[in-house]
Amino acid sequence: MSVITASNPLPAQSHAPLPEEKCYICKGKPAPGYKSCTKCRQKQNERSRKQNERSRQQKQKLKAQIALTSKWENEPVKPAMEASELKRKAEDGGNAEEREKKRAKRVLKAYRRMDTQRTVSGNTSQHDTMEFGVEFQTASELYQRLKKLVRKDICINFQACHSIVADPSYNHGKRASLVARDISKICKVPFDYKITLAPAISSRTSHSLRYNCACKSPDFDAKSTSSVRKRDAYFAKIFGSGPSQASPSAPTSQVSCQGTIEVTIMDDNRHPVGIPGQQIRVHIRH
Repeated sequence: MSVITASNPLPAQSHAPLPEEKCYICKGKPAPGYKSCTKCRQKQNERSRKQNERSRQQKQKLKAQIALTSKWENEPVKPAMEASELKRKAEDGGNAEEREKKRAKRVLKAYRRMDTQRTVSGNTSQHDTMEFGVEFQTASELYQRLKKLVRKDICINFQACHSIVADPSYNHGKRASLVARDISKICKVPFDYKITLAPAISSRTSHSLRYNCACKSPDFDAKSTSSVRKRDAYFAKIFGSGPSQASPSAPTSQVSCQGTIEVTIMDDNRHPVGIPGQQIRVHIRH
């Protein structure tokens, strides 16, 4: 067994050299006690200062705008919006700012008053011109009501309308012809929808067609109604003759009804979203 003595010291252990410290930004020599050099540290501090300054200015502008808007709307201003940093230090500058705010407030109120008057007058005139008789929601409701009145065979002065979304493939003239055909065929109103009383009255925003009522014409009397035809057929089958059978040689009444059927199609711009529409008006005097 060997004994370690002073004459036989332990061999010295070799240590690896420590890595050289570098600035984590520019890779240069860092300042004592920092991970970055003095130059990089100054640049970072300057950037942070400018960023904080911009953020502070934006917050001040936002608070000033909110405070000014709240005053214009006659709303109470929150305490946070009345901070002292929003006021000018110089008295002259503060007075100029107050004058500018008052002037902007007057101009804004004047514009709002003009817009309100224009909107109210525009809506009133639009709704006044679009009012016509009884307004139905759909064409089916209008036709059903008119059909009931025609079946009663009484003198009527029917005024009604309904609105639809405008179809680009059907202008006002084509739509008026279709409505007149539906009134004749669906509602059984006695008139010839192919022959108008006078030339159509047309403009950029409307189209109107007028027809003569044919309830007293010979052709209409010869055709009669479906209920009368069924009654005549029933009496002819049971008794051999019906009460409504007329002699072939009997003269036909030539009295004119003087009634008219008028169909008008107009622009309808009342949709809240601005979708173009058509208002269909039906006026029957019979």
